[in-house]
Amino acid sequence: MDLLSQLPLAIALLLASLWLYKQWRSTTQSHKLKLKSPPEPQGAWPLIGHLHLLSGQVPLARTLGAMADKYGPVFLFRLGVHPVLVVNNWESFKECFTTHDKTFASRPQSGACKLLCTSEAPLFRQYLTNIELVLNVIVLCIGFTDLYT
Repeated sequence: MDLLSQLPLAIALLLASLWLYKQWRSTTQSHKLKLKSPPEPQGAWPLIGHLHLLSGQVPLARTLGAMADKYGPVFLFRLGVHPVLVVNNWESFKECFTTHDKTFASRPQSGACKLLCTSEAPLFRQYLTNIELVLNVIVLCIGFTDLYT
């Protein structure tokens, strides 16, 4: 019976400690994130991010343009759990790819890019050889018809 009488107190202490940890974590992370990340729209949902802001009859370009008017030419947007940097200005785009080009070049390569963009792709290996054969036949046929005309 003594454990049941202490249970509400234990639950209250656990909830209070979780709340204090959350407050401490948000204050320590907010200083780090404010120095490093561009502005981000409020209202991101846990699993879908800002996808709910893109729904509706308004085209995507106009939605992102309105966000750029509100948050500036460079802002952060979450598609699901992945952050996306939106650059909506030529000067900012140029700065990203000239001044900060090492940052963009050092991104890890995805598995999908390795499968789709390389010639060692096991998924498309048989099709690539067939396409090469068809292209060779087309080039040879066009070459031979040019000789006889």
